[in-house]
Amino acid sequence: MNRGIKKTIIFDIDETLVNNEIFPDNLNIIRKKIIFLKKHNYSFGICTNRPLEEFVYKIINSYLIDDYVICEGGAVIYYRDNCITKVEEDINKIIRRKLDIFDIKYSLNMARKRSCTIRIEDAFKIDYIINYLKRLTFAADFYIEKQNNKVLIYSKKIDKVKVLNEIYENRSVIFVTDYEKELSKCNDNIKIYSVGVNNKFNKNCNLVFSKSTKGVLEILEKEGKIYEKI
Repeated sequence: MNRGIKKTIIFDIDETLVNNEIFPDNLNIIRKKIIFLKKHNYSFGICTNRPLEEFVYKIINSYLIDDYVICEGGAVIYYRDNCITKVEEDINKIIRRKLDIFDIKYSLNMARKRSCTIRIEDAFKIDYIINYLKRLTFAADFYIEKQNNKVLIYSKKIDKVKVLNEIYENRSVIFVTDYEKELSKCNDNIKIYSVGVNNKFNKNCNLVFSKSTKGVLEILEKEGKIYEKI
């Protein structure tokens, strides 16, 4: 890591940097603000529930990300394309072994390493599969939830802030997100700025800005004002 970095801004992706995977009209303005702050020793990272796949690479390139890329809700961490998280047995392999005994058509997102997304063709079988998986031994350590036509499986032991606390012990950090279901208590050096509309979540944030990329731009402008006066 660059020891000259004095502040890091970490972005969530969905409903923060993009909406429904559509990049914002103000992207070029945001990029200019990021470039300006980089000249003043800021770095920029990602912390998302997504796995590292093609769309996340588009985000990395579009938003000039140069710090850690934290994926799968904190379960897998990358730095400059190198995975620095020890990954034991791939959870997709465990799930495949369990589901192959059933006569169902399903698919797994194989980009995930320590979480799992199951798409089941027959929507009527989703609840049955969830109930089955929850009875298995491995389920004690994982949340297993239904989301539209998918089953989401992710660790109970990890959340984004817990990982940020561990990575950034001695640096000022702003985590920009629209909403988080589970969050540990932040260390004093980490602030959470919301660009979402969930009132309950926003009450636990340090500051609240406008929705999505409009709020992202407001945050970058707020940080940049310090240096425009110099």
